[in-house]
Amino acid sequence: MITFAKAKFDMEKLLLKQESVVIFGAGLAGKNALKVLKGKGIKVLFFCDNDKKKLGSYIEGIEIFPPSHLLEHTEKTILIASDYFGEISRQLQAIGITKFYYFGFCFDYERWHGHFDSRRLEACQSRINISYKLFSDEESRNLFASLVEFRKTLGASGASWSPFDEYFHPEVNPKQGDTIIDGGAWTGDTAEAFSRALNGKCQIYSFEPDDESFCKLRENVSTQSLNGSVHPVKLGLWSHAATLKFESCRENSMQHQVSENGDLQIQVTSIDEFASKNNIKIDLIKMDIEGSEIEALLGACETIRKSRPRLQICSYHKFDDLWEIPILIKELFPGYLLYLGHHSQNIFETIVYAKSPQ
Repeated sequence: MITFAKAKFDMEKLLLKQESVVIFGAGLAGKNALKVLKGKGIKVLFFCDNDKKKLGSYIEGIEIFPPSHLLEHTEKTILIASDYFGEISRQLQAIGITKFYYFGFCFDYERWHGHFDSRRLEACQSRINISYKLFSDEESRNLFASLVEFRKTLGASGASWSPFDEYFHPEVNPKQGDTIIDGGAWTGDTAEAFSRALNGKCQIYSFEPDDESFCKLRENVSTQSLNGSVHPVKLGLWSHAATLKFESCRENSMQHQVSENGDLQIQVTSIDEFASKNNIKIDLIKMDIEGSEIEALLGACETIRKSRPRLQICSYHKFDDLWEIPILIKELFPGYLLYLGHHSQNIFETIVYAKSPQ
């Protein structure tokens, strides 16, 4: 059971209370953070960074200092704009700094800040507790609880993360001889990892609807000599075949997604239709498709019922994916065993792993 404290946290309201802040992280994320804060009329006093080469230099006229400089400004709110929130938070605690928050999602603030609203989380408490009980091991339940806690408070130590590599859960991993659906292939990073781990003894269908990413995917398959095991498919995954709007104007192509406000159109299909059309039996389904995971799962029901593939489904893109995706899998396929993995020090890279015990 996950309980909710009386204290409420809302990132948007926290920022609106600030006249000035400090940004920890003088890289691209720090620059994105500065842009967000400027748009809200919040002054950035200075940057902090651990990279000695950056110290004494400036970003838009704002100086970069070492972390020790924070000891002169202990009353100020520190926003950590870095993927290494866990490490930095422990570093700050070690020197007695406690007033800091994770801000690594600032590259797309409007999309992500709502994930950190304890009132919204509390409204979903019953669903969160249902999901918590569905996981098959204590490690997954503890991890789930830590992720909810992190989102409730932007907790001091960051999110817990898993000891195994992403997509290589000890109970739900790719195996030699597998036929694999790689949903959200991007430029082929996961497909390459799978193929290398299996010595090319697999067949991977890598789905990528974005033009630029698909071109890079095909190029990488060729240059990395993966042609015998990786097959690029220029389609997105959905509940049925359709033409959808696609937002491709974000700086990071990994964040492109289906959207009613999309600037492009893409073709999508369902896993059921693809498997039937190509007469293939699927052994493993991986999805990292920027919030379309639930739709794509609904389009894979027949395949899952028939072939019982292992599932690796990202569950962090939408506010309620963390608990709704496990609930959906268990409702559709009651016999499946569920596990959870988390592969970053922040909100990203949470994956529901599932398998049939048969």
